[in-house]
Amino acid sequence: MGRENKSRGDSLSSTMWILSLSVVIGVVAMLLLHNSSIFERFVKADVDSEMFSNNSVISLAEGEAVEISRLKQITSIFDGNHSETEIQNTIHQMANSIVIATEKWGEIKITQKKIDKLIIEIEESNYRNKETYLDILNRWKDGDFTRAMYDHNEVWHMLNGSVGEATGVDWNEVPDWATK
Repeated sequence: MGRENKSRGDSLSSTMWILSLSVVIGVVAMLLLHNSSIFERFVKADVDSEMFSNNSVISLAEGEAVEISRLKQITSIFDGNHSETEIQNTIHQMANSIVIATEKWGEIKITQKKIDKLIIEIEESNYRNKETYLDILNRWKDGDFTRAMYDHNEVWHMLNGSVGEATGVDWNEVPDWATK
């Protein structure tokens, strides 16, 4: 009888462990499904591998990665309808990916698709510095990054930057499709 009770206790313990594990898996699945629209928007936005120094990063399909706390912000920036400050931040972070600076606060890899989406939004806007943004992005679209340091610093000044002024262009980081 003692062995039977021990066997039942072990069986009950195993059942409780399996039940607990099932609940945890269910909660994780619900959270992922609830946030699936964020992941879908991220993948649809064609955000390439984006790493942010000193921050947690998650991996997505095909080697894409992004800081968890910035996932929603990054994916939505290419959906249209943004404040001028958001556009400035986006151009600034795109420039950060190719300039040399003592400090950089965020980077967004430059792609033709991202440039095109920003140009469309800016053309349809009434932003105060609309022409400056279009000048920068149209040069980048044509593969001309010779003024990227100046482009960075111009937008950086608009954002009242005080640390991280660009001192040059890191030509190793300029997109392959650019003229070098």
